[in-house]
Amino acid sequence: MATEIERYIRAAAIQRGIDPDIAVRVAKSEGGVSDPVRQSEVFKNGVREPSYGPFQLYMGGGLGNAALKAGIDPRDPNQWQQGVNFALDNAKKDGWGA
Repeated sequence: MATEIERYIRAAAIQRGIDPDIAVRVAKSEGGVSDPVRQSEVFKNGVREPSYGPFQLYMGGGLGNAALKAGIDPRDPNQWQQGVNFALDNAKKDGWGA
């Protein structure tokens, strides 16, 4: 059964003309669809990577920083839907690379 996060990603992807199966597959390969603000499990030099949410928005000079500039904090559980929207808008514009 799909989680609330997966259902939201699917609906938001469809609104943007993005294949929802691909959007969910990307999310599941990144932060998953069970914790809206899940932090990366990757450690480098003893420091946990600052990437958050289903699409792992990176706060060390990546999309997470761009989201913050847009007023979206990927670490805030009350803003996870805005983080998903931001990630999908970016994927629609620039592809899935980031």
